Amino acid sequence: MYHATHLRLLRLHHGIPLRKLSRRAGISNQHLSRLELQEISATPYQEQKLALAFETLISDSAKELEALTSDYTKWKGRLLESAEGDSYEL
Repeated sequence: MYHATHLRLLRLHHGIPLRKLSRRAGISNQHLSRLELQEISATPYQEQKLALAFETLISDSAKELEALTSDYTKWKGRLLESAEGDSYEL
């Protein structure tokens, strides 16, 4: 049995894939999983890398949410109209 870390709870609660966080932090999936499950202890440097990775994810998410809000506001009330001719690309 393991005790979940705050890192694991935060990641799972907010739907952040292990692979995404590990890439951002520069830590392998396996190593990050072992840190989350307290199978190994983190170094101060790894704590720092994980904090920076979360801050980057938060910043990126805020930018994406801002863009979504802007687009939604532009098309509110016309969501089911044809998008033909709009410059928005998928």
